[in-house]
Amino acid sequence: MGVLPPRPQHWGFVALYRRRAGEAAGAAWLDGALLWTGAAYPYARYALSEGYAQSGLPVLVPLATAAVLRPWLDLTALAAVATLLAAWAVRWRAGRLRPGPQHLLIATVSAFHAAVFATLRDPLLVTAALTIAHNLQYHRIVWHHEAGKGRRPLGGLVPYLCAGIAFGACWYGVRVAGAFVAGATTAGRVLLGLGWGVALHHYLVDGRIWRVRRQPAVAVALSFAPAPR
Repeated sequence: MGVLPPRPQHWGFVALYRRRAGEAAGAAWLDGALLWTGAAYPYARYALSEGYAQSGLPVLVPLATAAVLRPWLDLTALAAVATLLAAWAVRWRAGRLRPGPQHLLIATVSAFHAAVFATLRDPLLVTAALTIAHNLQYHRIVWHHEAGKGRRPLGGLVPYLCAGIAFGACWYGVRVAGAFVAGATTAGRVLLGLGWGVALHHYLVDGRIWRVRRQPAVAVALSFAPAPR
């Protein structure tokens, strides 16, 4: 579709927050269902929109059919969210669930996805906007890891941020801006392919490192315990 569905990273953070809070494993399905419904629905809605049809990406559903499907998709998503929230409330009132950072993260990710797809039409801009939160999470992981070893990346926050901005301008800025200007040309598609080649490798690595149960060392390292001073 040109933009990918919710990344394993989001569920990885939810799982880590649950681990820290000592949540019962039985409620994991509910957190997962809320996350995937809230984050995947905007993607599906966008795939049926005129903006997607005008993006140059393969159109799988004709616009006339998409116009008919959109209201049904909205009703289905609304019913799913209402059912899941009702199940969440029942568990909470029964004392089998307590609100925590993982639920705030799920709400934030869902709201952010909805806002991005509601305000942007171009898939390049959508991808760039959704990547911002993704990148901030990873920078926080790097900073926490280094702080746990008594180090400050690049000597401090300011040089670290400057290096990140410079790298982003050189890699993402040139590639995304170049692809946007080149449009549906060979050069534009090469720039898009170059970026997605790196991104898909990253998603493959993502899917492996966020398997908390299979990677105990990673789970401990990213458990957000206070870093030693």
